[in-house]
Amino acid sequence: MNCLHIVGITGYMPLAELLNYHGAKLSTRDAMGRTPVDVAEQHKHYDLVLLYQTNGKGKRKVTFK
Repeated sequence: MNCLHIVGITGYMPLAELLNYHGAKLSTRDAMGRTPVDVAEQHKHYDLVLLYQTNGKGKRKVTFK
């Protein structure tokens, strides 16, 4: 489990963008075999799912709202 899994639970987009920008790994699986995308989808944070799927390699411009 990594920080992106926690963000997938909370849905806090600014932190997701920051972690994504710095290259946090989206391929990491938690103890139940879920990726951060799986966790975000499970908690209905579809904005995070879109971020993770379209910017999986990090280095995204951070935009805080």
